[in-house]
Formats: sequence, structure tokens, C-alpha cells
Amino acid sequence: MKGFRDEIQKAGAVILGALKDTYGYLGTVLSVSIVWFATAAAGILLVTLFAESLLVALPVVIVMTSPLIGAGFYVTNLILRGDHVVPRDFIEGTRKLFWRSLAVSAAQVTLASVLVLDIVWFLARSTWLPKVVALVFAYVLLFVVMVSTYLFPVIVNQDAGFRQTFKNAALLTLANPFYSLTIAVFQVGVAVLSLRFIPPVFCMAYLGFTGLLGNRATVVLLKHYGVIPNMEGEAQNDSEASD
Repeated sequence: MKGFRDEIQKAGAVILGALKDTYGYLGTVLSVSIVWFATAAAGILLVTLFAESLLVALPVVIVMTSPLIGAGFYVTNLILRGDHVVPRDFIEGTRKLFWRSLAVSAAQVTLASVLVLDIVWFLARSTWLPKVVALVFAYVLLFVVMVSTYLFPVIVNQDAGFRQTFKNAALLTLANPFYSLTIAVFQVGVAVLSLRFIPPVFCMAYLGFTGLLGNRATVVLLKHYGVIPNMEGEAQNDSEASD
């Protein structure tokens, strides 16, 4: 039980730290999020003018927005490192992480879509065995959501390739299940509540907040395992989320 409590407490400290970071760097958070959302909206609008199929729209939106997600995580990681962020950092993040961001996003969306379709199909069966299979797929989907928390931060902090990114993110999740679950549930919860009650918050701040939360959650673990060293400029940012 102590391990469970420690992971929950550590996750709570990370979430609190990310919320403070969001407030402290609100201008950057808004800029990153608005650029990402505006690009996604423009992509969807562009596709709907020429095609109504989701199979056409989804790949176009992924191509247009994935590099911006990578750039958002790149910029928010600079914030946590204590670096001064300027607009060219966002451009540099887009350029540097373009292909890896695209590959990771495509894999995420494809895997999640297949799992959701499988769950829906098995739940529609009348016998009990398919419903058990659907439950298994639901657990796999939950694991994928938890792993997704670390994917972009691993790319940014470890400069990892495609396979290594998924491997490292999965290992972090398996080694810290309650910590990962708490972070993932909070992140998804913020998205759902924002879209349901205050859509402008999602449009204007979600990517920036997610970048700060994901990077902070990942850096805490990487430091704990000695993968990356503590840096001088990070002492204040990590004080709430340290062991």
C-alpha cells in the first residue's frame, strides 16, 4: 500500500506543479495551444470542403497537427529546464521533431482506433464471452492511454527514435502504474470537462498544459531512475514533484 500511496502523492505533486507552470507561463501556453488548435481547425475545414470521409480527414489532420504537438512539448520542456523561450524555439521544435511526431501520432491514433472498434464490435455480441474479450481490449486501451502520456516527452528528453520511444514509455508505465494512471486520468478528465463546459479553455490552453504536465511527469521519473541529471535551472520547478 505504501507504494500505491507514494505514487499517488508523487502524481499529485506533478499535477499541482503543472498547474502552477501553466499559470506562470500562461502566455506561452496560450500561444502554443492556439496555434495547434487553429491549425487543426483549418485542416478539418479544408478537408470538409473536398471530402466527407473520416478516412480522408483524419490522416490530413494528423499530418498538419502532429508536428505542432511535438513542438509544443519541445517548448514546454524548455520552460521546465529554466530556458528562456522565444518564438523561434517553436519553429525549431517543429523542424527537429517533425517526422517522429508524425509517426508517433499516427501509431497512437491507429492503435486506439482499432481497439475502440474491437471493443464496440465485441460488446455488440449477445453472448458473454465476447464481452469478456471487450473488457480485455478496454484494459489494453487504458494502458495505451497511460503510455501516451510519456511518448512525446520521451522523444524530447531522450531524443529517442520511434521504437525506443514506445519501449521507454511502456517501461515507465509498467514500473509506475498508479502514478501513470493518475496523470492520464487527470489529463483526460481536463479535456473532457473543458470540451463539455468551457470549450475555449480546451482550444486556447490544452496543448500547453498537456506539454507541461507530460514533460514534468516524465522528467520526474527519468531523474528518479538516473536517466537524466538534475539541472541547475530546474530546482524550483521540480521542488514540488521530487521524491
